[in-house]
Amino acid sequence: MKRALMMNTKDNVATALEDFDKRTLVSVILPSQEVLKEVTTKQAVPFGHKLATIGIKRGDKVIKYGEVIGNASQDIEHGDYVHVHNVKSNRMQMPEIWYREEE
Repeated sequence: MKRALMMNTKDNVATALEDFDKRTLVSVILPSQEVLKEVTTKQAVPFGHKLATIGIKRGDKVIKYGEVIGNASQDIEHGDYVHVHNVKSNRMQMPEIWYREEE
């Protein structure tokens, strides 16, 4: 089974350990290799990119490494690809054209 790494149990995203196709069943693991849950991808997720492990509402915090890395710029469903198209970074200012906020 394909795997994604969640660094902290507070996280709501996990990092793809290889490329995932749409509708791929993924085991979400901790650094200890313990399997926390399984998630089915809603879109393709490239290696090293993020996958939502729970639903995240627009404006909610996106958490990785136990830290807030940004806020959802739109609703993100469990299993969605998480990247600049649906997260507004708290770490660096990105051009507004990168965000597709739903009206």
